[in-house]
Amino acid sequence: GEKKGDDKSKSGKEGGGPGELETAGGAFPASELYKEIGANLEQWDIYRNSIALIESQGKYGIPGGSGMHFDGRYQMGEDAKKDGSAVAGVPNPGHSDDPNAHVRVSFRNNPQLQETIFTGFTIANHRYLMKNPKYKSASVERKLQILGYAHNQGMGGAENWLNTGKVGVDGFQTKGTAYTDLIAKNFRSKKSGGVMELATGAVPVPTGDETELSGKAGKIIAGAKKILGLGKGVVNECAKTVRAALVAGGLSEFKSKTTQIGDLDSDPNAGRNVPELAASFGGSDLGRVIRNKSNIKAGDIILWRGGGGYGPGAITHVGIAADDGLKNQYDHNTGYGFHYRPHWDSASGRKWFAGVRLMSEGGMIKRPSLAIIAERGKEEFLLGGRTTELFNSLNPNLLEKINAAKTK
Repeated sequence: GEKKGDDKSKSGKEGGGPGELETAGGAFPASELYKEIGANLEQWDIYRNSIALIESQGKYGIPGGSGMHFDGRYQMGEDAKKDGSAVAGVPNPGHSDDPNAHVRVSFRNNPQLQETIFTGFTIANHRYLMKNPKYKSASVERKLQILGYAHNQGMGGAENWLNTGKVGVDGFQTKGTAYTDLIAKNFRSKKSGGVMELATGAVPVPTGDETELSGKAGKIIAGAKKILGLGKGVVNECAKTVRAALVAGGLSEFKSKTTQIGDLDSDPNAGRNVPELAASFGGSDLGRVIRNKSNIKAGDIILWRGGGGYGPGAITHVGIAADDGLKNQYDHNTGYGFHYRPHWDSASGRKWFAGVRLMSEGGMIKRPSLAIIAERGKEEFLLGGRTTELFNSLNPNLLEKINAAKTK
C-alpha cells in the first residue's frame, strides 16, 4: 500500500493491479484470511496495530497522503481497496480524488469494512510474495514484518528489497523498513514482557462476512453491496433500489412481489400493489414485523411513515438494515443513489417505525381469532406459507379482515 505521503500515480505501490493476484483460495471467511499466513489472532493484532500506528495513529476516520488520496486506519488508496476487496470477496467500496466524496466518507465511517479490505490486501501481498523463496521459508513473524514493508512499498518493492537489500522510501521519505522494524520490535517486546508501541482504538476483527449471516439475510446484504450507487440523480427510487438489491441477492420473487394486505399503512390500499412504491413492502403478510430497533437484524426491510405531503401514517420510504440493532442502513437518496450510511430515525417529516423480516412465503397476523389459531397474548406471530395460502384460497381478504378486526 502507498504510504500517505506518496502520490497515487506512482508505480510499485499497493501491490500492482489485479492481474498480478493469484486466484483466491477461499479457505477462510474474509475476516479470517490472516490465518492463511499461519498467524494467530494475537500475532495479527500486533501486525495491524503496528501498521496503524505509523499510518494514522489508529484513526479510522481520516483521509491523508499527498493530495489526500488515502483513507482510514491503514491509509488505503484506490488500488489497495480494489485488490483487497477482490481477495476478501467483498464489493469494491470505490474511490475518488475528492476526499469528501461519499464513497470515501462511507469507507472511513466503516471500520469493519476497513479491517476486511486491509486483511484482503495483506493476503494479496502474501500470495504474491510466496513465490519468493526467502519469504516462503520465513517464520510467521518474519513474514508479517515483510508484509509491513509491502504495505508501504508494495509487493514488488518488498520482493526487490528481499532480493537486493535496497531499501525504498515513500513520499514522506519514510523507509519501508520503518514498518518492518516496528513490527519486529513489538514481537520482541511481547516475548520479553516489555511495552509494545501499538495503535489503540481498533475494532475487533470482524467475525465473518455476509455468508455467516442466516441464508436470506446474507443474500440481501450481498445484494445491497452489489448495487451501490444505483439511482443516483433520480428521485423517488427507494422501493426500486431495494427491490434491485433483493434481486441481486438472489431473491428474484421480490422483483414484483408486494403485500396483499397493506396493514402497516394507514391506508391499506394506498400503493400496496405498486412495486415501485415503499408502501408495497408495508404488510405483515411479507414476513415478521419488528417494532423495536434492538431486535432489527441485518437484511431486514425498514420502513418510514409520513412526510412528502402524505399523512403521518402513510409509508413513504423504505431501506435495508445493514447490521443488527439498526446502527447503519442501505437506502436511496437523489444525491448518492442507493448507498450505505448511518441510520437516521426521522427527517423531513418522515419517521422510522418498523422493520419486516422477509419470508419466501407465509406472513404474520396480529393476535388472530382464537377460533382460527389458539394463541393468546402475542401481538404478532408467524403464519406458515400453506396456512396463508389456504386462507387466501378461502377468502382473498381474510387476513386483512382478521388484522383489522377490533375483537381478536
